[in-house]
Amino acid sequence: MPASRSLLLNGPPPQLIDSTISLLRHAEALRLPRAVASAAAGVLIHPVIDRLGLGALLPVVVTAESVARGKPAPEAYLEAARLIARAPNWCLAVDDAPDGITSALTAGMRVLAVREGLLVPVPGQTQE
Repeated sequence: MPASRSLLLNGPPPQLIDSTISLLRHAEALRLPRAVASAAAGVLIHPVIDRLGLGALLPVVVTAESVARGKPAPEAYLEAARLIARAPNWCLAVDDAPDGITSALTAGMRVLAVREGLLVPVPGQTQE
């Protein structure tokens, strides 16, 4: 197992981003569907979600194995939208990586970027 994978699975848990957790909790309170669209393998994502106790906040998980093409292609976000039974233009994506932001925008979603622990709108999105 590569050292980075071992550290992720067995080392200290990744630090949670408070603004993202707050958004997820608010969405849960409103009974809005939530999903993860990850470019990583399920062998990494599922254990991390479990270690962080986020299973209830993230009931739907799309991983690299779920789609034919990874980010920046839109397939992961489109699959997540399909699984939560929402049109992509009704979805809000949160991502911290340029490929993920491109993926969500290409899927037709509104996007918030994670920057220094804050959620910020991605420039150039139209308001409907």
